[in-house]
Amino acid sequence: MKRGSYPEGANPTKAVSLPSRALRPRQTHAYTLDEVHRVLAQLDDDLETKAIVAVAAFSGLRRSEIQGLRWQDIEEDRINVRHSVFRSVEYEPKSSASRSWVPILPELRGILDAYYADLKAGDEFNIRTPMDSRVFLCTLDHIGRKRVDAAFRRAGLRFAGFHAFRPGLATTMFELGMDDLTVMRTMRHASVQVTRSSYIKIRDAHLENAFAAVQAAIRLRGEAGEDATNR
Repeated sequence: MKRGSYPEGANPTKAVSLPSRALRPRQTHAYTLDEVHRVLAQLDDDLETKAIVAVAAFSGLRRSEIQGLRWQDIEEDRINVRHSVFRSVEYEPKSSASRSWVPILPELRGILDAYYADLKAGDEFNIRTPMDSRVFLCTLDHIGRKRVDAAFRRAGLRFAGFHAFRPGLATTMFELGMDDLTVMRTMRHASVQVTRSSYIKIRDAHLENAFAAVQAAIRLRGEAGEDATNR
């Protein structure tokens, strides 16, 4: 084909169209802290599923990283991301940025400790709890998903998948005033553009609060101008 055969802006591909799904990217959900705590409250009798939800919500690990998590990866104040398991096959973490660590919050620490103690009490032959064993033996893409989905339904919520925990944490951190580079580091992204475009969501309440702050600033500026005029 000769260069310049088609006028500028013309589509040289004939009788081809994109699928309708490709034209409208699906909007990803981001769980709020309120939703997370409502779900956790449903899981006091299922400590393994409670620990799965807590790790996903409070550490930002991907589903495959949660599946590959081992007890030796969990220190007193951090979770080291060293393994990724997808469809029962173990891989290296997604990228060099992914192979890192994240701080462990006290609430998550408490849930993991309670889960480990429960495992230890029922592990007569020390099969489930050696340091190099997997933290979660149930498959998250099947059994774990069914359990978490059931907990969401009991809480009156819709389960939008494990991935929604990651943008949920990213959005919460942003709303609490943390800069996007800190959020990027927590998500372990290689680029801050990914964090900004796909993980930090501007929720309605956050937008309303922002405009309320703008309105307050406008009012103060107006009152200051009136005071100056009246002097």
